[in-house]
Formats: sequence, structure tokens, C-alpha cells
Amino acid sequence: MFETREAAQLWMEERALVPFDLTKGATIAFLLRISAEHHVIYILQHHLVTDGRSTGLLLSGLSTRYACASPSPTSEYLPLIERLSTPQTSTAFDSTLQLPAMPLYGRPARPGTPNKISEPLAFSPKRQAALRALAEKDGFQAFTPLMAMQNSLATLVSAWLFRVTGQSDVAFAMPQHNRSSPAHRAVIGLFMEMLPLSIPVEADDTFRGLHERVTRTTRMMMVNGGPGASRPDLLRDRNVVLNIFSGEPIRFDGLQAKAQIVPVGCADAALDLNIEFEDLGGSGEFNARMVFDESRFDKPARSR
Repeated sequence: MFETREAAQLWMEERALVPFDLTKGATIAFLLRISAEHHVIYILQHHLVTDGRSTGLLLSGLSTRYACASPSPTSEYLPLIERLSTPQTSTAFDSTLQLPAMPLYGRPARPGTPNKISEPLAFSPKRQAALRALAEKDGFQAFTPLMAMQNSLATLVSAWLFRVTGQSDVAFAMPQHNRSSPAHRAVIGLFMEMLPLSIPVEADDTFRGLHERVTRTTRMMMVNGGPGASRPDLLRDRNVVLNIFSGEPIRFDGLQAKAQIVPVGCADAALDLNIEFEDLGGSGEFNARMVFDESRFDKPARSR
């Protein structure tokens, strides 16, 4: 029982910094009670067993379970929380999917350090609405609204990296869920591929011109960058990740519910910069943050 939401948030942030003991499982879950009207399902997962798509599937499963619960949903959740926190070996995986082995990617792993800083980014509803409106205009449309948002955000990040680094060729990786069939898209696990992108940027670029270049590059990688695109030789120099993902709307039988990521400063040890735009609950509003290596970004660089 926590007296305030702030106390529960502080506990969750501190608990997230405790290293996993993988001999006891890669998923830990808690049911936190703040008041009779406010509960928090707190789930910690190692990236070995999950990705952005999996998180959306898990939240969808929780909302379905709630809709089927008895009039005392809190008691119904206790067995679920216990099961999530117990190591299990699944034998139910459908071998007919014929999924390729997940290749290793990126530079050799380095130990996590306390000099990773997590900072929220100003991404107001007004700015997000402007980007969504832009996605409906000729030249900025894509197959889906999320892909249109990805292209616009990748354009903004490319321009920002150019300004911060002074390099005319910016490079970063974008995770894609890498599930190639409807059956595969319903599977929870780590299947994502990191697509390596290199974007040439010039000082006199307009937003439209840079957006066209980014769109061509991302489209080419999504078409040609299936399983195997995450080869180490392609991603070894990508120490920047742009992570954009959105889940499905969360419906807890009429109750107000919101999903959010608890930021952890010492994550992604092998990366210097991770820029995230996430909308776990499919609300249409993104939360934005960056996690960066303090030793690589001094105060003047951060202010830019």
C-alpha cells in the first residue's frame, strides 16, 4: 500500500534498477495498491524476452483478462501476477511458422554504467497534432498513420543529429517488429530487427526535401531489410537508436487506464543515445524521452 502516486512512482523507479537474476526468470510483476480506486500493475521484463510489439500484446491480454474477471477483479489478478513472476519453459510455440534465428547485432556489449541519463523531451499535444495533420498532405502520406509519424520524426531527428554533431551523414538504427505473418504478429518474444539507416543532410535542406530522402531510405530498408538486416557489420557503428512504437487502445471495462514506461537511466549499455517516442496504450499521444551517455554529450551538446 502506497500513500501517494509519487511514492509508488519512486518505488517503481528504484525497483527497475535492481539487476535481473535470470535463473529466476526474465519477467517480474507486482500489483500495487495506492487506494481503493487506484491500482498499478507493474511489470518488469528483460529485453531478452520482449520487444515493443510484445508489450502491446501483453497489455491487450491484460485488458481482455480484466473484462472476463469476476466482480472482484483484484483477486482475479493475483494468480496472473504470480504466474508472470514464475519462471516457465513454454512448449507451445508453433514450429510451423519457420522463423529464422535472431542474429546478434550492434557492437560488443559493455557493462551498464551509472552515467546514462534519461530526460523527457518536450513533445506537446499541439506539436503532435501538427505532425498528424502534416501526414495527411500530399508528399507526407504513408501506408499507415504510424508510418507517416515515423517518417516525420525520423526527419526531425536527422536534422537534430546534423546540428548537434556537424556531420553531413547521420546514422542511426530503427527497431521494426519483424513479424511477417498474422500468426507471427500474435507471438510475444524478441523478434525485432534493427534497421540501419544512413541519411545525408545538408545545411540548406528544407523539411520537405529531407523528409523525401528519409522516406525513400526507410522504405528501401523496410522492403529489403527482412530477417538478416541486423548483421553486425551493418550495425556496428550505429550507436544511436530511434525507437518509435504504438500499442493498441487499452480498455479496462470502462475504467480509466494508462500505460507508461518507467524510464531507467542505465539501460542500453552499448548505445550512446536512445531516442524514444512511445504510445503504449494507443491513445494517440506519444511520450518522448532520450537516454544518453553523459560522457559523450556534454552540457553544450545537450543544450543544442
